[in-house]
Amino acid sequence: RLLDVGCGTGLAAVAFTRSVDHFIGVDLSPRMIERARATSLYAELEVADMLQGLRARPDASADLILAADAMVYVADLPPLLAEAHRVLVSGGLLAFTAETHGGKGVVIGQGLRYAHSAAYVRDAVDGAGLELAMLENLSARNEDSAPVPGLVVVASKT
Repeated sequence: RLLDVGCGTGLAAVAFTRSVDHFIGVDLSPRMIERARATSLYAELEVADMLQGLRARPDASADLILAADAMVYVADLPPLLAEAHRVLVSGGLLAFTAETHGGKGVVIGQGLRYAHSAAYVRDAVDGAGLELAMLENLSARNEDSAPVPGLVVVASKT
């Protein structure tokens, strides 16, 4: 059971289709939900922000929570990660990408996308009771033909 928060058009479902039996998608944009629906991969789709979408899920109801290029719209990660912890089954995984910067804390860029420092992400993951399995400096997207500094994060619920 994969909960795809900030699912957008459903690209993550396409990437995980061979490994997942049940996809649930959440996105704030009704237009993105319609595009995700067109993939015919999601068992459930909901128009909501990521935190609302997680809060609507029962305890221990997801094996994997994915937020691909979606944390850039979230300034305050701890509440979202705490809800992810609640929704994950024991042994479940949370995987997400984030934009990053060399300073401390969270900054907002020109494109109104939040960038989180690696230390901030580590502290937020730890504070949510999740165990950090991976935190790597990898870019999830390009802007003006240059990679945007980013992080790939995987955490588990033990």
